[in-house]
Amino acid sequence: MPNLAYPEIILLIAIGQMTMLAFGALRKRAIPYAQWLTYAWVWVTALSLVFYYRPELNMYLVLPAPFLFRGLLLTFFEKPIPRLYTLQLLPPLFISIVGYMIPSVAGPVTAIYLTWEAYALIKTYLFYSRLKGIDTPGSGSKKVIWLKFFFLMMAAMIISVVLWEIWPAASPQMLFIICAFALSTQSAWYFSGPDAHDPLKSEQKYGSSTLDQPEKYRIMNALDHQLTEKKYALEPDASLAGLAKKVFASPHQLSQVINETKGMSFFDLMAYHRVLEAKKLLRKDDNKALKIEEIGEMVGYMSKSSFNTVFKKFTSLTPSQYRDRDVRHDDLERRHEANIRQNHVTQGTFGSLQITGTMLNNFIKIYFRNLTRKKAFTFINMSGLVIGMASAMLIFIYIQHELSYDRFHQRAEDIYRIAFMSSNPQTRTPHPMAQEMVKEFPEVEAAVSLTPLYGPGLTKQSMYIRNPEKDVMFREPDGYAADSTFFKVFDFKMLVGNPDAALKEIGGMIISSSMAKKYFGDENPLGKVLEVDAEGHPVIITGIMEDAPATSHFHPNFIISYVTLKYMNPTDSWFQWDDYGHFNYLKLQAGADAAALQRKIPEWMYRNGHINDHWYAGFESGEVRFELQGITDIHLKSHIRWELEANGNIVYVYILVAAIAFILAIVSINFINLSTARAFERAKEVGVRRTLGANRTGISWQFLSEGIFTCLLSLGLAYLLALLAFDGFKNLTGKPFVYSDLFTTLNTLLGLLVVVVVGTIAGLYPALTVSRIKAGEILKGKFVTGTKSSWVRKTLVVIQFSVSAILIFGSTILVLQVNYLEEVPLGYDDQQVLVVELKSRNVVESLEAIKNEISMVPGVIDMGAVSNLPGTQFNQNGIFQIGVPDINVDVSEMGIDFDAKDPLGLELVSGRWFDKSNSMDSLGRSYILNETAAKGLGLEEPVGSRLLWDDEDAALDGIVVGLVKDFHFQSLHVPIQPLLITVDYDELNFLLVKLDGGNIQQAVAQIGKIYTGFEQKFGYEAYFLDQKNQQLYTAEKQGLRVFNLFAGIALLLAAMGLVGLAYLMMVQRTKEMGVRKILGASVGNLLWQENFSFLKLIAIAFVLGLPIAYFTMNEWLAGFAYRVHIGLLPYVITVAIILFIASLSVTLAVLKTVMVNPSHALRYE
Repeated sequence: MPNLAYPEIILLIAIGQMTMLAFGALRKRAIPYAQWLTYAWVWVTALSLVFYYRPELNMYLVLPAPFLFRGLLLTFFEKPIPRLYTLQLLPPLFISIVGYMIPSVAGPVTAIYLTWEAYALIKTYLFYSRLKGIDTPGSGSKKVIWLKFFFLMMAAMIISVVLWEIWPAASPQMLFIICAFALSTQSAWYFSGPDAHDPLKSEQKYGSSTLDQPEKYRIMNALDHQLTEKKYALEPDASLAGLAKKVFASPHQLSQVINETKGMSFFDLMAYHRVLEAKKLLRKDDNKALKIEEIGEMVGYMSKSSFNTVFKKFTSLTPSQYRDRDVRHDDLERRHEANIRQNHVTQGTFGSLQITGTMLNNFIKIYFRNLTRKKAFTFINMSGLVIGMASAMLIFIYIQHELSYDRFHQRAEDIYRIAFMSSNPQTRTPHPMAQEMVKEFPEVEAAVSLTPLYGPGLTKQSMYIRNPEKDVMFREPDGYAADSTFFKVFDFKMLVGNPDAALKEIGGMIISSSMAKKYFGDENPLGKVLEVDAEGHPVIITGIMEDAPATSHFHPNFIISYVTLKYMNPTDSWFQWDDYGHFNYLKLQAGADAAALQRKIPEWMYRNGHINDHWYAGFESGEVRFELQGITDIHLKSHIRWELEANGNIVYVYILVAAIAFILAIVSINFINLSTARAFERAKEVGVRRTLGANRTGISWQFLSEGIFTCLLSLGLAYLLALLAFDGFKNLTGKPFVYSDLFTTLNTLLGLLVVVVVGTIAGLYPALTVSRIKAGEILKGKFVTGTKSSWVRKTLVVIQFSVSAILIFGSTILVLQVNYLEEVPLGYDDQQVLVVELKSRNVVESLEAIKNEISMVPGVIDMGAVSNLPGTQFNQNGIFQIGVPDINVDVSEMGIDFDAKDPLGLELVSGRWFDKSNSMDSLGRSYILNETAAKGLGLEEPVGSRLLWDDEDAALDGIVVGLVKDFHFQSLHVPIQPLLITVDYDELNFLLVKLDGGNIQQAVAQIGKIYTGFEQKFGYEAYFLDQKNQQLYTAEKQGLRVFNLFAGIALLLAAMGLVGLAYLMMVQRTKEMGVRKILGASVGNLLWQENFSFLKLIAIAFVLGLPIAYFTMNEWLAGFAYRVHIGLLPYVITVAIILFIASLSVTLAVLKTVMVNPSHALRYE
């Protein structure tokens, strides 16, 4: 807050005065009004202190204001505080929680809440002030003047607080301070007087009147005589002055008597008696032929619309509706007319408030009475809706998270990645391509080329980085190199440094904020030096960027400038057009056509000599192409070679969208089914209410309001349940959710949409059906639900279990497929194979010595080293048979030592393994192919064939010495690709140690001790290969866990709905069951018959649901290279589970009814 000396002094004076006022009120706390004054002054004092010294708490402290002010108003007017008044603190509490979790909505939500409460307070004040006779201008005492001033100042102070939250630039601090000082000063003067802490006594509007009590009675009797006997209200020239002459009083005296004895104005009194006369005329059979406007003219209304308006004001009916109404309610009507004075004390401005309050009170009483009358029904109906809504919320935040990837970039829709699509597509393209496209195509606004920092075998490397000043060193993953235009394309936030210059310096490096904290603490690292990699290359910190959001498809931990890499090796072919080894991103001009640009790329590259005739022919034929992938599509829709990180799958999003739809469908059907069934059970209640005068509209609104209110209450409980289950769901999915995700606009709108749709349907059908039945038919027992409503409920049951069948079938297929992926033979041995990371070149150079020592460890069977682990990414280059250059195959490359075959258990089909005594083998000029590579080259007998291998650095001429049986060196998401294996010690990254089933932990510890003896600087890191392979199917396992959880919830909800529906239907048939038992039916026979009636519906559900489930899951399985076949098992499991659940549900519901004593059943009403 600004440094304002004088305002601060003024505010402190005000706070002091408020404190004294609070103590003054406290001394008279026996008076309720003084007690609430104490609360108010304590709150205002706290608000003033917080406003100045802790403004971040303003919004939370201002929310209880309506609660305090309403209590102050009630006690001021000597009204009792309601017993459950403290429940009015629940809305402020809820808004506080929401504001804490979603700070951006705190200000607007608080403003809306306080505006509504201010309106309600004003209505309350005006209502009670009229009752006290102080509603006319200039009326009221000093107490009233002070109260108005108090509320005016408080309104200004609260507006200041809200304005500061919503629009800080308005600087409303001075307004708050001035109002606080004015309020405290004026109140200090006012409360120094006598009786200031007493509430307002009844101050009559006619306090100065000289009219005594006997004269009032005389005028009142004369008035009644004129109105009832003489029908003065029907005279066309009726006026206050004319009536005053007839009762021998002045107009002022007559007006006083009318206001004090009748509780209404003269004009309302005339209108009321005209309506009474009109009601008599409308009830007479002789007047049936008269039109409504003729009746109106008979009672003094020349306009039909005026007559309708006045008539409805006093009867809540139009004249036409009143004429058509059942006339058996005259007694009720007479009692209503006798109380008309009390009911219309607040007519005009305040009538609607009182009528609305009465209606709301009656609605709440009826609503809660019906809820508590059938507790089991209420529990089933609401708990199903609560669980379903909470489940939908949790699934929805998962879907929102998956769909939000890379949308944090301001113009994400204009950012694209260039991918090379062929029979073996990949994400990497030539380094010069990005910047050249900026020069060539005006629709390209900016571009950047980047790459992860790869090590031998093109494996992603975690690099050792050291701070020489503090001598701290850590192993850092996710290192990247990038062009200086990185921040022109991406909107990663730069915290320190110049984003345009940070990657232009040789030796410059940008680090993440978490990395900066790790190495430098709270120091400013800009310009400081770090040492990178085992060789200790020095780099200068040129910038600090905020950690990449969780919803980015790549997460750079540090970025080295490309100019540094080019400076270190300026002639490296990796930076040329022929090397497809970089990730290129484009930012297009707003509105540019990406598809049109994509079509231009091949011709441009061919024209500039970057692709040859053969390649261009492939582009022309469509065999290969460059594709611009929208950055927001990468996470869910791209699954090609060299993805920067493991991506999600749009299929799982579709599955979960279907899960939301299915769960909401089930709970909605449950709720609608049970609500309609319960509504028909309430037919007798409707009959009684119709007899007592309730019209069809009112009853319809009761049902409709109950449905929506129940859904709204369930939505609140669903939020609470979702909050309770949030952490468990977060752990289940492994996603970085935060609590505020539950309260996003979309999530809230989804919940409200469910409330409106489900509540309306659940209330509308019974409202339209039950309310139109005549009261006499209902009370005589002639009303039955009919076949139509039964058909509707049965249809909903079929839909519900069709959905359940789809979910169970899909869940079964998911389980079978994941189990299949885990159990399918890989073609190599990954059990008890320890992977030891070779972290430096010193270790690789000492590899044979390390192996010799490890071989002495008990339990070690075999050892060998590899460049790439099975299941990870492999570098790829082309090979062809010398003399047959047209058949060129892209092969994955695996560098090994001479012993790698044994720990993996690879099987040779023909030829031999590598031999240390063979010089060609040692030079890496001998190759072993897998069967797929041999087939791709068209080699029936590959051993002895000469191949030309286009390695990264040169074309190598070598001989095939062996053929290895195909094995899954990549995940089972893709078919087995061509593979070339050669001896290459320069590329080794991992040592594989095969262990027996003995003391594995001891062996691992001993291996670690041996390793650290050769490499102390970077430490020992090891894990088992089978555990690494399990991570390949993390997405499937997460999807399986989430889907199975909600499939189980859906089945539970369906069962709950069936139990509730069956029970209600049986309760309605209690008398029938009693008759059937008397006629000899056994309990078992009744159970079978009722089960069979529901099982027919379940059978229809199978016929509808299982084909949909089959085609859906078969389409999903088509995305796997290796998939389980859909046999009979999923059908058997689905049918068995649903039949068991349905039979159990119906049996439990029916048993409660059929076990009733027949004599009691026959008396059931």
